[in-house]
Amino acid sequence: MLRKAALCFMLPLFFYMLFFPKEAFLFSCAGLDLWFHTVLPSLLPFMILSGFFIHTGKIEKLLSRFSGFFSAAFGLTPWGAYALLLGLFCGYPMGARLTADLYARQKISRTEARYLLTFSNNASPMFLSTYVAVQSLQREDLLPATLAVIYSADLLTGLIFRIRFRRFGNAVRKDAAGLKKEAPSVSWGELIDTSVMNGLEAAAKLGGYIILFSIFSGAVSQFLAPLPGLRLVLAAVTEVTTGIHTLSQSGLPFALLFPAVCACTAFGGISAAAQTKCMLGRTDLDIGLYLWAKCVNGALAALLALLFVFILQGIVL
Repeated sequence: MLRKAALCFMLPLFFYMLFFPKEAFLFSCAGLDLWFHTVLPSLLPFMILSGFFIHTGKIEKLLSRFSGFFSAAFGLTPWGAYALLLGLFCGYPMGARLTADLYARQKISRTEARYLLTFSNNASPMFLSTYVAVQSLQREDLLPATLAVIYSADLLTGLIFRIRFRRFGNAVRKDAAGLKKEAPSVSWGELIDTSVMNGLEAAAKLGGYIILFSIFSGAVSQFLAPLPGLRLVLAAVTEVTTGIHTLSQSGLPFALLFPAVCACTAFGGISAAAQTKCMLGRTDLDIGLYLWAKCVNGALAALLALLFVFILQGIVL
């Protein structure tokens, strides 16, 4: 199924680049600029440091002091809490990257890893404040509401799947008891070298996906210009930054624009899903569960945003 989907994506993209080289070059430059000037400097240091801390085990000692809170509130072990916190702070696809790394090194169980995938991979507060609220919506006053909607929808998604995975205190302790406890067998210098190389490899893969989806999003906007409704939907589903920009320029009334932008942001787009699949690497964690959770997340964000609009209109009236 995934191979067929990849072929349906890559083949039209290949012919588009052959017949529209100028446009493809411009869209590729836009994707490269986004990766080099925004994604790389913001994510690469966290990828390197997180890889180092996972190998040394220092984070577990730090967060174990709050293990009771994370177990009761989120159904997570200290390592799972680390993936959640950094995923929320750093944005796509850091949550998936950490989840896969922790699972591969047997710091968390497969059940906890699958559970984490449903709500640990999100847009960062920086992205929400600068790009969504200020640059796209041009409403700095909407920042608190945007943060509240996106992260409330995410936590509600986690609660729904927590019930599905039965992630409660006893399950957390049972999972943690059987996990591998290891001490680093190499020097810290070698750990740093390994963390740097792993971070660079992951960042390079991420850049490739960003460039490809930048070209694809540009092609969608180019060919579907006569069909604005379909163009809006496909842009929002394909890539989050392009989708939000297209929605903000569509002329939709605020009562529809704000829920649509929140839904697009919470869903993350097929581009973020492809990046997530890349971050999962050779683990047996499935992307299907992630996509299902993101659909739930996007729907909840749209509903919460609509509720905010209705409350705001009531206050104004």
